[in-house]
Amino acid sequence: MTQTERQRLHIEKICKEHDILICVWDLPSSDPGWAYRETKEIFIRPIKSTISYAIALHEIGHVLGKYQYRSEIY
Repeated sequence: MTQTERQRLHIEKICKEHDILICVWDLPSSDPGWAYRETKEIFIRPIKSTISYAIALHEIGHVLGKYQYRSEIY
């Protein structure tokens, strides 16, 4: 199993444990990801590198973080 596969599975595991919906898109966009805390959704690109893995973890943090008061609108 490659590191990228392990990273993708880790993201999937965290989201499953916390009932977070993962929406993956692979279209051109300047935004690498975003999250909606209220609906427990993250929007990310496919996990293809350590950078996309870190972005996914960052978005999960917006959903699970204690001090994330409507951070998705800023």
